[in-house]
Parts: sequence; structure tokens; C-alpha cells
Amino acid sequence: MFFVPSCLRGERLETVENVERDLKVQAAEVRSEIVSVEAVAWRRFRGQYRVYMGLLLFVVIAGLPLTTVPVLRHRFSARVQGLREALGPLPIKPAPSWAKVGENRYPFPAELARPVPNPQYSDVIDLSHMVYRPRGGVAVPERPVQNERESAAKDEPLNGEAPPEFLQGKLEREAYYLLLKSNATVAGIVNGSNPELRFKTWTAAKAEEDAYLVDLTFTQLSDGAELHYTWRVKLSAKEVTPESYHARSLPKS
Repeated sequence: MFFVPSCLRGERLETVENVERDLKVQAAEVRSEIVSVEAVAWRRFRGQYRVYMGLLLFVVIAGLPLTTVPVLRHRFSARVQGLREALGPLPIKPAPSWAKVGENRYPFPAELARPVPNPQYSDVIDLSHMVYRPRGGVAVPERPVQNERESAAKDEPLNGEAPPEFLQGKLEREAYYLLLKSNATVAGIVNGSNPELRFKTWTAAKAEEDAYLVDLTFTQLSDGAELHYTWRVKLSAKEVTPESYHARSLPKS
């Protein structure tokens, strides 16, 4: 057996007590750190919980009416579409829709089927109201269907008198020459200034006292149609007035 002095036994007891005291202090520090970490985690969890609950309440309160009430849904979609147009094209490509052949093995619902239109066409197509012009060409005024001479005669008042008779007499020739002198454009066309028209003949008819209807007939070289230009000429007043459509389309000079 060994003999241990009392002084050594006292030092050992003090060392054990110091170790126990240090362990207790460390345990208390660890426990306080754990409590502080748990408190911080709890506060963070409580903040996240409040945020998520607020978002859920917003979705329930604001989202459900937008999805269930048609008026609000259409208004919201219109505002979203307007916002997208204001921001410009977004680099978002919609996912393509795929359909597999033979995937739907059920018959198509009859209430969703659209009737196929069955138009009724006749064997005759009316093209009289259409006007064809060459591409890039100058627009040509539409030609009246009726004869210019007949239209000028129809414009006269119907008093039961016979229609005017177009002749080439002395007074008629004087009215014709007065027309050429008063309008240089007409004289130029008669002399061949317009390559599309060729002068054919002229006639005149007495419409009123000292007033004659002078009719100039031209042949259109493109299709051979005859065009009538009619003026009312007063010999005493030396006044010339265009009567037909083609005569009114000429520039005044």
C-alpha cells in the first residue's frame, strides 16, 4: 500500500471541483446558445408563416373572384394583355401543343361539331360591274354604258317633240368650227394629238334657238370602241358648254 499525503488529497479535490465547475459553465453556455438558436429559428419560422398565410389569404380573397366571376376575369385578362403589349414582345415562347394520332378513341361530341356550309352558286357570273385595268397603269374613268349621244338627247326636256336630228349643215358646221376655236384641247384631239384616239366624224343638231349640240365621234385604238363627246354651242353668245361625260373630263382651255 502507498501512502498519499493529505496535501495531495486536498489538491486533487480542488482540481475535481474546478473541472466540475468548468463543465457546468460550459453546459450553461451551450444551453444558452441552443436556446438562442431555437429562438432565432422560431422567429424566422413565424415570419415566414405570416408571409405565407398572407399570400394564401390574398389568393383566396382576390384570386377566387377573378376565376369565378366572368366580368372580373375578362377585365383582368384584358388588363394583363394591355400590359404585355405596353412592355413589348417578351422572350417567352409558349410550349407547343402535341396531339398523338389515334390518342382520342372516343367519338367527337355532336354539340361541338360545326355544320359544313354548302354555298349555292349559279352557272352565270355577272362581270358587268367590274372594271379591269393593267397593273401599274393609270386609272381610266369608267365608261358609261349608254351611248353619249342618247344620254345627251335624254337630258333634254320631254315636251312631246321629236329627238334632235344630227346633221352637217351650214349652221351646224359653224357651231363645229366655233367649238374647235374655243377649245384648243378638242382641236388637238381632232388633229391627232392623242395617240389613243382617232377622230372619225362630227355631227350637230339644233337643240334650241341659236343653240346646237355638237357631237364628235372618236375611235379608241385599244379596243375599237366608239366614244362620243358632246357640247352645247350657242352661236350668238359664242358659248360652249360640255354636255357628255367624256366632254366634261377634258381640261378647259
